Amino acid sequence: MKSLKLQNEIMDNIKDLKEDNIRKVLDFVLSLKARMKEKVSDYTFEGENNATELLLEFGDGLFDGEDSPNDTASKHDKYLYGI
Repeated sequence: MKSLKLQNEIMDNIKDLKEDNIRKVLDFVLSLKARMKEKVSDYTFEGENNATELLLEFGDGLFDGEDSPNDTASKHDKYLYGI
């Protein structure tokens, strides 16, 4: 409801402007919309299909080696602080 009230207020104020100023307002609104799209695209993840492969790659070699605990940190205090 608030948005509609603001839109009507904007429309009322635009009516009195000259055409070149109305063009500036339109350009401003379009630039705001373009910035919104840019920000949204910054947060979208396009590699959903590769997520499993990426997780497997991160975990590759995680428990390799003789000294690496493979008990999923159930005894993490022992490894951090000793006995």
